[in-house]
Amino acid sequence: MRRIVVSTVMAALLLQTLPVFAATGGRFGSGPVQASVTGMATGQNGQTLANMTVRLRDLATGLLAGTATSSVGGEFSFNGIAPGTYAVELVDSMGQIVGTSASVTVAPGSSITGVNVAGSSAAGQTAGDSQSGNPGSSHRKTALIVVSAAAAAGVAALIVTRHNASPSK
Repeated sequence: MRRIVVSTVMAALLLQTLPVFAATGGRFGSGPVQASVTGMATGQNGQTLANMTVRLRDLATGLLAGTATSSVGGEFSFNGIAPGTYAVELVDSMGQIVGTSASVTVAPGSSITGVNVAGSSAAGQTAGDSQSGNPGSSHRKTALIVVSAAAAAGVAALIVTRHNASPSK
């Protein structure tokens, strides 16, 4: 039974790579065709947020794919992005995530425009104003945002448990 479950999960993971394989013309060795993501950082009331740290997070891995700073007009851009599903995060001066976009699916060679990310009321406040006093809260907020965005994108997780029985039994 365990082999069937593992085989099914592996087959499902393999099938997810088919669109990338087809988009590269079957040339895995040639590397993915790079794409770009651009958008606008705004506050809750629609005002543009200048000089904000903007991060692009890969929802499949949870890792950062890029970091940028919003312009005076609130614009940001990420170039040379590999195909995948991402979320854009706004980060305040204390490193706290104050806003996140909806999930963004990037196809090979595409140019995604109009990604809007709105910051909370903490966006633009001084470092002392947005300090929560709980050193672990930033990591929990980041994990919550990544898990929420991944769930919205349809990404599922697999939990592997270990049996404490001896292999000879």
